[in-house]
Amino acid sequence: MYERASDAYARQLIEKDDIHPAVNLYLLNGKVEEAIEVLVKRKLFREALVLAKIRLSNDDPLTIDVQEKWVHHLTFTGNYELAAKM
Repeated sequence: MYERASDAYARQLIEKDDIHPAVNLYLLNGKVEEAIEVLVKRKLFREALVLAKIRLSNDDPLTIDVQEKWVHHLTFTGNYELAAKM
């Protein structure tokens, strides 16, 4: 019951654009992938990649996906220097 209630509260926080407390709730429930996805959807790529590298492995598909999305975003926004370093 606690997990369902905290998931519902996390979704409410996301709707209010209160991302970091929502991510914390997902992490408390062991939902690392959901926490990372929330960060990526809000274009918080640095935080998502750090979380993925800490909680998942470097070769995990989600870690690779976050890095690819961040590089795509950097390229799209014209930040070629940082994209090249990735």
